[in-house]
Amino acid sequence: MASETVKNDANNVENKVENLWTEHTTENGLKYYFNSQTNASAWQKPEELKTEEEKIRESVPWKEHTTNGGKTYYYNHVTKETTWDCPHELAEALTKISDLKGINLNEKMNENYSTMEEAKQAFKDLLRDCNVPSIATWDIVTKMTNHDPRFNALKQVNEKKKVFNTYKQIRANEEKQLEKIRTKENRERLKIFMENNSLINSYTRYSKAHRMLRTHEIWSAVPDRERRDLLDDIQPILAKRERDLEKEA
Repeated sequence: MASETVKNDANNVENKVENLWTEHTTENGLKYYFNSQTNASAWQKPEELKTEEEKIRESVPWKEHTTNGGKTYYYNHVTKETTWDCPHELAEALTKISDLKGINLNEKMNENYSTMEEAKQAFKDLLRDCNVPSIATWDIVTKMTNHDPRFNALKQVNEKKKVFNTYKQIRANEEKQLEKIRTKENRERLKIFMENNSLINSYTRYSKAHRMLRTHEIWSAVPDRERRDLLDDIQPILAKRERDLEKEA
């Protein structure tokens, strides 16, 4: 009886803390949160109001995004990595969310496929889920995928190889697109980095910039020719900024 009383008291305290925060909307339609005890307000949803699903999603640095062409990719806001394939950390988080909702992600693993197309699609999904690269040999494919029930969706090896060959072509194109996205992101990051670096000014030569910045990860992530072009591009911007500062002084 005493333990039930303690449990109820704890629940009451938790509910009271949650109730201190309430959600509101500005005239412009923006949501914000208000704490009736401290009179504090916040744009970000307080921890006390977040659902278990929201907490799980925020526990991993990977977020899902979509290109202009409608393709899904994943971005890590900590390491700045980009990938077409769902990262292991995010996959685990989604599994936890599914468990919360009572959804069995492996429900279709052991089912029989009613058509050849369904079986081919299952094997193709397996290749993608295992992040099989376009340059993989068949031996590598087997080692990476034979632990999964979908490996046997197609019974004949030649059928599996046909699906894999089609997948390789698609995968190679995706890898090229992903490399373009990474290159563009790295260029933009380096541009911002140089524009806001006190060591770089409007008359800094490339050789000097290279000596000062070569140990930085973002400097190494961009090819030499593009680094030179970026430095040329930002120096007029830096020159204008320097002139404006002189006028203010």
